[in-house]
Amino acid sequence: MYPAGLEQFNVDGYSVEMIGAEHSPGFELTTGSFGQAISQAGGIALARRLKGYTGRTFVFMSDGELAMQLSQLNQPIASLDQAVLQRMVAFANACGALAATQVGAISAWPALATVERVVKNRP
Repeated sequence: MYPAGLEQFNVDGYSVEMIGAEHSPGFELTTGSFGQAISQAGGIALARRLKGYTGRTFVFMSDGELAMQLSQLNQPIASLDQAVLQRMVAFANACGALAATQVGAISAWPALATVERVVKNRP
């Protein structure tokens, strides 16, 4: 993809496709309300690692999606490491709160450093 195309990606009125191919610099998918985002992201991250690719895999989800993910675990939520669970919920809530302060679905996603600062400074 040409660099100019990235400026048109996911912008109303432009036709840059939101699908991934072997030449795409990134990949975006929508998982719906069945809570498959974490498992799909895990598979993508593992495949990238096995192929020797660098980079990160992110999952953007609402607090409702996080609850759906947790409800589909093969173990009771009470048996999970409570500190890890609390960090997951705090991180998801911080992302949602920060995103709700701006206009635009994609442009409103907060930077990782901003989310980490909010989680660290929470009461």
